[in-house]
Amino acid sequence: MMWLKAEKAKIDRFYFMSFQDHEKTCGDCSLRKRCLRKVSQTTPRQLNVKLSATEESKNDALERMREKIDSELEQLNFTL
Repeated sequence: MMWLKAEKAKIDRFYFMSFQDHEKTCGDCSLRKRCLRKVSQTTPRQLNVKLSATEESKNDALERMREKIDSELEQLNFTL
């Protein structure tokens, strides 16, 4: 079971909610293939969920379009 590592972590121009889990817990997890970029990864597991953009990036038109596309793609992934 993943635990909350950071409620609001800033990475570059975005805020994320960060979760982490132990290496041994991840091995048997049914979501492992969806969670990791490389299934062979052996380091402790960390998952970052994007919350929002920082104030300086919200004014960028390109960034607003990226957020819109990302949110539409996330909605699609959850419905599949």
